[in-house]
Amino acid sequence: MSEVVFPGRVAEVVGVLLEGEVFPPFKYRLDHNNRLLRTDGLKWPACQDMRLPEKAKGAFAVHYIPGIKPTGAGLWAVGVLSYEFSKACTGEKCRLPSSVTSISRQGVSMQFDNTMFSNGLTGIREVDAYILSVNPNKIKIPPRVWSPDVEYGRGTDMVGYIYP
Repeated sequence: MSEVVFPGRVAEVVGVLLEGEVFPPFKYRLDHNNRLLRTDGLKWPACQDMRLPEKAKGAFAVHYIPGIKPTGAGLWAVGVLSYEFSKACTGEKCRLPSSVTSISRQGVSMQFDNTMFSNGLTGIREVDAYILSVNPNKIKIPPRVWSPDVEYGRGTDMVGYIYP
Protein backbone atom coordinates (compact mmCIF):
# COMPACT_ATOMS: atom_id res chain seq x y z
CA MET A 1 0.00 0.00 0.00
CA SER A 2 1.09 3.56 -0.61
CA GLU A 3 1.55 5.57 2.59
CA VAL A 4 2.72 8.94 3.86
CA VAL A 5 4.52 8.77 7.21
CA PHE A 6 4.07 11.89 9.37
CA PRO A 7 6.82 13.20 11.68
CA GLY A 8 4.63 12.73 14.77
CA ARG A 9 1.19 11.62 15.92
CA VAL A 10 -1.87 12.82 14.03
CA ALA A 11 -5.10 13.60 15.89
CA GLU A 12 -7.14 14.09 12.73
CA VAL A 13 -6.71 14.34 8.98
CA VAL A 14 -8.71 17.43 8.01
CA GLY A 15 -8.36 16.93 4.28
CA VAL A 16 -6.16 15.87 1.39
CA LEU A 17 -5.65 17.83 -1.84
CA LEU A 18 -4.32 15.96 -4.85
CA GLU A 19 -3.82 17.52 -8.27
CA GLY A 20 -5.68 20.62 -7.07
CA GLU A 21 -8.80 18.66 -6.08
CA VAL A 22 -10.15 17.48 -2.72
CA PHE A 23 -9.28 13.79 -2.42
CA PRO A 24 -12.27 11.73 -1.15
CA PRO A 25 -11.85 10.58 2.47
CA PHE A 26 -13.13 7.09 1.66
CA LYS A 27 -9.99 6.55 -0.47
CA TYR A 28 -7.55 6.88 2.44
CA ARG A 29 -7.26 6.04 6.11
CA LEU A 30 -5.00 6.90 9.04
CA ASP A 31 -3.14 3.95 10.59
CA HIS A 32 -1.12 3.93 13.81
CA ASN A 33 -1.83 7.68 14.28
CA ASN A 34 0.99 8.60 11.90
CA ARG A 35 0.53 6.84 8.54
CA LEU A 36 -1.83 8.02 5.82
CA LEU A 37 -2.64 5.04 3.62
CA ARG A 38 -4.19 5.27 0.21
CA THR A 39 -6.80 2.50 -0.10
CA ASP A 40 -7.82 2.77 -3.77
CA GLY A 41 -4.88 0.72 -5.05
CA LEU A 42 -2.95 3.70 -6.43
CA LYS A 43 0.11 5.47 -4.98
CA TRP A 44 0.58 8.90 -3.44
CA PRO A 45 2.90 11.17 -5.46
CA ALA A 46 6.58 10.37 -4.81
CA CYS A 47 7.63 14.00 -5.24
CA GLN A 48 6.33 17.38 -6.32
CA ASP A 49 7.41 20.92 -7.07
CA MET A 50 7.20 22.54 -3.60
CA ARG A 51 6.92 25.98 -5.22
CA LEU A 52 3.43 25.14 -6.47
CA PRO A 53 0.41 26.38 -4.52
CA GLU A 54 -1.44 23.52 -2.86
CA LYS A 55 -4.41 23.76 -5.26
CA ALA A 56 -2.28 23.66 -8.43
CA LYS A 57 -2.17 20.79 -10.88
CA GLY A 58 0.60 18.43 -9.76
CA ALA A 59 0.44 19.49 -6.10
CA PHE A 60 -0.19 17.25 -3.10
CA ALA A 61 -1.14 18.61 0.32
CA VAL A 62 -2.36 17.04 3.55
CA HIS A 63 -4.05 19.20 6.18
CA TYR A 64 -3.99 17.62 9.60
CA ILE A 65 -4.13 18.35 13.30
CA PRO A 66 -1.01 17.06 15.06
CA GLY A 67 -1.20 15.38 18.44
CA ILE A 68 -3.56 13.01 20.17
CA LYS A 69 -7.33 13.33 19.92
CA PRO A 70 -8.60 13.75 23.48
CA THR A 71 -10.92 11.14 24.96
CA GLY A 72 -14.07 11.99 26.88
CA ALA A 73 -12.00 11.94 30.08
CA GLY A 74 -9.55 14.43 28.57
CA LEU A 75 -12.35 16.77 27.52
CA TRP A 76 -13.85 16.52 31.00
CA ALA A 77 -10.49 17.36 32.64
CA VAL A 78 -10.13 20.42 30.37
CA GLY A 79 -13.63 21.49 31.38
CA VAL A 80 -12.78 21.21 35.09
CA LEU A 81 -9.58 23.24 34.63
CA SER A 82 -11.39 25.87 32.52
CA TYR A 83 -14.09 26.20 35.15
CA GLU A 84 -11.47 26.81 37.85
CA PHE A 85 -9.77 29.46 35.66
CA SER A 86 -13.12 31.17 35.06
CA LYS A 87 -13.83 31.24 38.82
CA ALA A 88 -10.40 32.77 39.42
CA CYS A 89 -11.09 35.46 36.82
CA THR A 90 -14.40 36.42 38.42
CA GLY A 91 -13.03 36.52 41.95
CA GLU A 92 -14.75 33.36 43.14
CA LYS A 93 -12.99 30.85 45.32
CA CYS A 94 -11.19 28.37 43.08
CA ARG A 95 -8.89 25.38 43.38
CA LEU A 96 -5.97 26.78 41.37
CA PRO A 97 -2.63 26.73 43.19
CA SER A 98 -1.76 29.79 45.24
CA SER A 99 0.89 30.75 42.70
CA VAL A 100 -1.61 33.16 41.12
CA THR A 101 -0.05 36.51 42.13
CA SER A 102 -2.58 38.94 40.59
CA ILE A 103 -5.91 38.94 38.76
CA SER A 104 -7.60 41.73 36.76
CA ARG A 105 -11.37 41.30 36.74
CA GLN A 106 -12.70 43.15 33.69
CA GLY A 107 -9.59 42.81 31.53
CA VAL A 108 -9.39 39.08 32.35
CA SER A 109 -5.63 39.00 32.86
CA MET A 110 -3.83 36.81 35.38
CA GLN A 111 -0.22 36.73 36.49
CA PHE A 112 1.34 33.56 37.82
CA ASP A 113 4.40 32.82 39.84
CA ASN A 114 6.85 31.20 37.43
CA THR A 115 6.70 27.96 39.42
CA MET A 116 3.01 27.35 38.58
CA PHE A 117 2.57 23.98 36.84
CA SER A 118 6.37 23.58 36.86
CA ASN A 119 6.06 19.86 37.51
CA GLY A 120 3.45 19.47 34.75
CA LEU A 121 0.55 19.16 37.19
CA THR A 122 -2.18 21.64 38.09
CA GLY A 123 -2.81 20.97 41.77
CA ILE A 124 -6.41 19.96 40.99
CA ARG A 125 -6.80 16.31 41.92
CA GLU A 126 -9.03 15.07 39.08
CA VAL A 127 -7.19 17.05 36.39
CA ASP A 128 -3.83 15.76 37.63
CA ALA A 129 -5.20 12.19 37.68
CA TYR A 130 -6.02 12.51 33.98
CA ILE A 131 -2.62 14.07 33.16
CA LEU A 132 -0.83 11.22 34.93
CA SER A 133 -3.02 8.62 33.20
CA VAL A 134 -1.85 9.80 29.75
CA ASN A 135 1.70 10.75 30.78
CA PRO A 136 2.66 8.65 33.83
CA ASN A 137 6.39 9.34 33.43
CA LYS A 138 5.91 13.13 33.13
CA ILE A 139 7.70 13.25 29.78
CA LYS A 140 7.82 16.87 28.57
CA ILE A 141 8.66 16.19 24.91
CA PRO A 142 7.70 13.10 22.89
CA PRO A 143 10.75 10.94 22.17
CA ARG A 144 12.01 10.75 18.59
CA VAL A 145 14.36 8.40 16.82
CA TRP A 146 16.40 9.67 13.90
CA SER A 147 18.42 7.54 11.52
CA PRO A 148 20.69 8.64 8.67
CA ASP A 149 19.55 5.52 6.81
CA VAL A 150 15.92 6.67 6.57
CA GLU A 151 14.83 9.07 3.85
CA TYR A 152 12.42 11.71 5.19
CA GLY A 153 9.86 13.58 3.12
CA ARG A 154 9.81 17.33 2.58
CA GLY A 155 7.43 19.31 4.81
CA THR A 156 6.52 22.89 5.57
CA ASP A 157 5.01 23.93 8.90
CA MET A 158 2.16 26.42 8.64
CA VAL A 159 0.02 27.20 11.69
CA GLY A 160 -0.25 23.66 13.00
CA TYR A 161 -0.58 22.00 9.60
CA ILE A 162 2.10 20.15 7.72
CA TYR A 163 2.09 19.71 3.97
CA PRO A 164 4.27 16.71 3.09
